[in-house]
Amino acid sequence: MVKPDIVVICDEDKVNADGRHEGTPALIVEVLSPTTKGKDLAVKLQLYMRSGVSEYWIVVPQGKSVMQYAFTPERDIDRTLVVDKDGTMESAVFDGLTIRLSEIFS
Repeated sequence: MVKPDIVVICDEDKVNADGRHEGTPALIVEVLSPTTKGKDLAVKLQLYMRSGVSEYWIVVPQGKSVMQYAFTPERDIDRTLVVDKDGTMESAVFDGLTIRLSEIFS
């Protein structure tokens, strides 16, 4: 079992009476730390891809960048992207979701 740092859930009908989501999130964000680096970059990447997650972002505070993985419906990697602190991250799944990284790495 893994616990992502941030999860975006769009299907409210899959949230049970205890407030727990029973399905696959559309977007997962992990904040990389030296102690979880290997797990976030390898184990979780494979797990999220196989589970049907649409998009996975890895925030790298030390490098002031974000890595983005977008997956196909067939659960393959569709694209990868690395955006640095001066760039803008655009979601592959959510139209209009853009984040200027200078705002989070200020």
